[in-house]
Amino acid sequence: MDTHIPNDLRQGEIRSLARIAPDTTNVPFIFHGEIAIAVKTFKNDKSGMDLTEVKVLKISVREIPEQFLRVFNGCLQSERRSHYESF
Repeated sequence: MDTHIPNDLRQGEIRSLARIAPDTTNVPFIFHGEIAIAVKTFKNDKSGMDLTEVKVLKISVREIPEQFLRVFNGCLQSERRSHYESF
């Protein structure tokens, strides 16, 4: 596992910061085209932190873009609700 996700100080810092949810109150919702543009910038021979192959991700975004849009915007909306509920 250390080959794919090294256990060094920088990675530890990144992991700890990833656990802190940013304030998404003023972040606009994501559109289909934005996801397609972002995925096109990914290099095919790489994988994400969850070891998902980029080729699979690109095909998935092309074939089922609505599901990705729902997940991303659902995360934004969920964070907005929890932000307002804290008042």
